[in-house]
Amino acid sequence: MSDNTLLYDVDADTGIATLTLNRPQQKNALDMSMRIALREAVYAIRQDRSIRAVVLCGAGHDFCAGGDLRSMNVQSAEEGRNRLDDLHGWVGMLLDLDRPVIAAVDGVAYGAGFSLALAADFVLATRARVSACRS
Repeated sequence: MSDNTLLYDVDADTGIATLTLNRPQQKNALDMSMRIALREAVYAIRQDRSIRAVVLCGAGHDFCAGGDLRSMNVQSAEEGRNRLDDLHGWVGMLLDLDRPVIAAVDGVAYGAGFSLALAADFVLATRARVSACRS
């Protein structure tokens, strides 16, 4: 997660992990770097029993505009299927997480971004910024 496309923070006092999609200039569209970081974060959360809940949000004014189309334009059909399988894999891990997941949705939630929101146990959609997700 070194490129900062995903901010991952765990509040040790509350046990709440916050995952912030951090590409606000691209409406937090998922590029390969962010997808890898999300997969790694979800895996880490599954392993860390001190985490009691997860908040998923987007930096800036949008939750997630889906997949970054610029990063998809050179793929073969097989690469596209593999990419989709990978997405379904870690979204499924998030969906199956045995702790509550809250999607704090501000702005757009298209395509894969909508899938992320639907993988949460609770969706809070608001025009106001959620304090845990300030950018």
